[in-house]
Amino acid sequence: MAKDESSGPTAIDPGSWVPSDDYPPAALHMNAEGAVGVRIKVGEDGVPTYCAVHRSSGNADLDKAACDAVMLRAKFRPATDESGNPVQSVYSTRIVWKLEGAQTPPPETAVRVTAIIEMDGTVTHCEVDATGTLEGENDDICAKKPHYRPFVGKDGEPVRKRITLTTSVHYEDVPDAAE
Repeated sequence: MAKDESSGPTAIDPGSWVPSDDYPPAALHMNAEGAVGVRIKVGEDGVPTYCAVHRSSGNADLDKAACDAVMLRAKFRPATDESGNPVQSVYSTRIVWKLEGAQTPPPETAVRVTAIIEMDGTVTHCEVDATGTLEGENDDICAKKPHYRPFVGKDGEPVRKRITLTTSVHYEDVPDAAE
């Protein structure tokens, strides 16, 4: 007669345990990424009863969020003993935090570009006045020397124009909707 075998817990849809909305804001702001090794105690009903970090990502916010998400959403087919009865068990896995497609907001900045568009559409006398960076490329703005369609006066003849482009980025706190 063949002996029955015990089995460990089986994760159910682990890809849904940690949605991107769970990325901790502080870690997101710091562009923190990493993998968190967790050990999960699984009850006889397949529900996690405890989560502990056994290998840190190096970021406390990511580590805490990994266990918080696991405790909230993880589900398992429970482990079974040799007779096929559900038993408590331990499951180990890694939660990987990766910023895919997320962009870091630009730093606070103010940039003013002033240039003259000549009658033939060429750019001359280009100057950049910046208190920060614009996409990190202030010097490139004037170096590109774009060519424009000439401006025309009321008489239909080309005229010179000075153009000024002002761009700024500023952040401010927004009160919660409840306030």
